[in-house]
Amino acid sequence: MLQGHGVRVNEVAEALADDVPAIRPNKSVPVSVRLAPSMAAEIEALAQRLEIPSSTLLRRWIQQGL
Repeated sequence: MLQGHGVRVNEVAEALADDVPAIRPNKSVPVSVRLAPSMAAEIEALAQRLEIPSSTLLRRWIQQGL
């Protein structure tokens, strides 16, 4: 229950579900590329040093090149 309100979370979630449109505002398309294992390892190591996922790093590089 929500503290002090006597309402169950499931009931609230069900009530709100009808009011929320099922739309993803920033729909993305997955893209696959082949890389040499050594290059993939370098990208992963750099992403770890930057503390971001490698997919984020690759996406930023692609966006900068467009």
